[in-house]
Amino acid sequence: MPRSTDRIVTTHAGSLPRPDDVIEMIWGGIEGKPVDRQALDARLDEAVADVVRKQREAGVDLVSDGELSKPRENVIAGTDCGFDTFIRFSQVDPDVVWLKLQALSEGAAMASEELWAKSAA
Repeated sequence: MPRSTDRIVTTHAGSLPRPDDVIEMIWGGIEGKPVDRQALDARLDEAVADVVRKQREAGVDLVSDGELSKPRENVIAGTDCGFDTFIRFSQVDPDVVWLKLQALSEGAAMASEELWAKSAA
């Protein structure tokens, strides 16, 4: 894991929002409907690349696949990067998730500036 001596490194754990079409494909398989596995795998690859890009844009240092590569029904339910969203609640707007990750990264940058400024004094 990368370390830093001059700032707080940011990451997250847990599931990130899946595109609606990916959710539909996964639920179709869970419900016993025929699913083109090659098409699903290709779409998951695209979705993972997109979620990694969005994490980098939000300023996350240690990115992940957001559990998109794990097509299981219990992973579909968690869509708010660990901020207490379960299937019994309505889905969180994906924009909210990315804004929270961006805020996490910006908060870490501000805290880093403050901490390292104090240690340099």
